Amino acid sequence: MVHTIKTQQDYLQELKAHLSPLPDSEKADILRDQEEFFREAIANGRTELDVIGSLGEPKQLARALIAESRLAATEILMKPTDDGSKSPVSDQLKAALRAVLAIVTLAPFNLIFVLGPFLGLLGCLLAGWVVGAAFLIAGGASIFFIFTELNTAAASIWAHASSVFFALGVAAASVAFLGFMAWVSSLVAQLTVKYLRWNLQIIQAKA
Repeated sequence: MVHTIKTQQDYLQELKAHLSPLPDSEKADILRDQEEFFREAIANGRTELDVIGSLGEPKQLARALIAESRLAATEILMKPTDDGSKSPVSDQLKAALRAVLAIVTLAPFNLIFVLGPFLGLLGCLLAGWVVGAAFLIAGGASIFFIFTELNTAAASIWAHASSVFFALGVAAASVAFLGFMAWVSSLVAQLTVKYLRWNLQIIQAKA
């Protein structure tokens, strides 16, 4: 708690402990920034206790810094690379989920307004991917069955041909649907990041 912390060193040590989810290089940068903040504030006549009080609890500050880090990393991941390509959809969704979980810890209402809707969207996306994959497997299995039974089945060649074209159509439609699901998944990830940025700005404005 803040009232048990009396010095800058104690505050920064506790802050460092709560920043454990971040890489060491990022932790070092944050701690340097906080040390500089202390130095400037003290040079302007403020006391260490006054600065500590303005920063709030180290745990809460660490949560805010981690949320900002996760969100910034996700925003970078969403941007196209120099050659115009984008990160895999699975990586985008994983990064968005990490950002969601980080921001949820900042305010209790985010369990309803952030985590709940995001999990609901993930459920819908998963269902779509499962349906697309199921139809693709069914189309492929139908094609395999038709060609393996072509010489033994009593149906005419035209019946076999129509069956093949139907199975190919199912497989092609499934591939197109999976492509559509990839686009929708990427769009959901991008919109989630925009919403998280807005949400974080609201939280920071109220702090």
